[in-house]
Amino acid sequence: MSAEAQDEVNAAELQFGRDFSFEPGDDRRTQTQVLSNDDLFYLMEQTRHNPASGELSDTFNQTYTYLCKVATSTNEQVVLKVAETINQNYETLQFVRKEDGKLVSLHPFEKASLANLVKASDTTPEEVLHWVPSLSRFDEEQIQKAIDVVVHAKEEAQGGL
Repeated sequence: MSAEAQDEVNAAELQFGRDFSFEPGDDRRTQTQVLSNDDLFYLMEQTRHNPASGELSDTFNQTYTYLCKVATSTNEQVVLKVAETINQNYETLQFVRKEDGKLVSLHPFEKASLANLVKASDTTPEEVLHWVPSLSRFDEEQIQKAIDVVVHAKEEAQGGL
């Protein structure tokens, strides 16, 4: 496959270019991590409070301002607990692809997208499919199961405070 073909980007087909390759055995996988809005907010918050960070760029500040508006939680304990719970639960879930019946895991992009999109138990598979079309390879029952993982993780983390 040529470098040009590897750099074709199409989120609906889970193609993110070679810098975001998540193929098993690919050494870059350990170097590249997909973050949810809450995860990134937490990391940026840590950077802001670190005196060694020095003056922060305009891009950093604009991104931080945006995340203040869209992050579902700005509480450090909640963010960490939600991320941990979601990752643990998704590691144990296997989804069946509609086209060939093969068991697969969610792509890291899909996990982060779900964490960003799902705010409450009234989130529907139709809504999720609108924003994360790559999930169309699963039936609605499986998508609902993925939604439930996020909802329960967020409820559990909020209830633990």
